[in-house]
Amino acid sequence: MNVDASRRRPIHALAALPAPLWVGIHLLLYLGVAVVVPLLWEPAPAGGRVEALRRALTELPSVLLSPGGVMVTALAAGCLGVLRLLSRVRWYWFRLAAILLFGVPLPLFVFAAAGARAAVPVAIPHLLVALLIVQPRRTDGWAEPDPAPEGHRW
Repeated sequence: MNVDASRRRPIHALAALPAPLWVGIHLLLYLGVAVVVPLLWEPAPAGGRVEALRRALTELPSVLLSPGGVMVTALAAGCLGVLRLLSRVRWYWFRLAAILLFGVPLPLFVFAAAGARAAVPVAIPHLLVALLIVQPRRTDGWAEPDPAPEGHRW
């Protein structure tokens, strides 16, 4: 048995989930990274990082239910839906699409509106999410990073 096969079982199990559940799990990943990275980016507050995390988690529902939070969450869910539709492409095209959908638009918008100092903390979580998204994998190996030799086209 391939050594990587045992490491990829959870990834394959996640990829086999129905689309709404897959999008929901990745949306939670997106929101979690969006909460934690700004806390780590800023210098340690007076109460410490634990207090800042507790405060952020208590304020999270009000932020998510605000018009801007609803819009960002809906856009992220739409981008995840597009990525789910692209699950049959090769892994490198999938990663490129994930980076173009998550890592480029909002950081560029923030860069144009507020400058580079505000865009960097926005770009970091978006690029992390784009690279952490688990690609749905097909059973015939086309989406695998190293497909079988008969899958190569010369």
